[in-house]
Amino acid sequence: VTPPTLLSGLFPYAVLTGLATTEAISAFIRTRAFYLQTGYPPLTLPPSSSSSSPTSGIKADSVGKCKQTLEMSGTSLFAAGLRGPGLLLLTLALPMAVESALRKVRPRTVVVWLPPPPPPPPPPP
Repeated sequence: VTPPTLLSGLFPYAVLTGLATTEAISAFIRTRAFYLQTGYPPLTLPPSSSSSSPTSGIKADSVGKCKQTLEMSGTSLFAAGLRGPGLLLLTLALPMAVESALRKVRPRTVVVWLPPPPPPPPPPP
């Protein structure tokens, strides 16, 4: 019987369970927000590099993008047999997954800038 190592013991399962739990919580938060939203029209934001699309009210922040990249890369390496590097990337993604879920429950204020109205036309002579 060989003694368990870091890659064959409970550590990989703890990391994967932590990631799966935070992703499930995040999905629950998004689904709940979708079904509990009021009848307001969708928010239109000016185009920027920080949003998924010009009309999206959901801001894609760098924490979420980095978390998703680490999860995808780590899962790919882990499944391809490179368990050490894959587990390292998945472990690095765990605190980002928790922060991403926490950002979804924190209240935030959206400021919409409206341009000033045009000046009135000059009076006729």
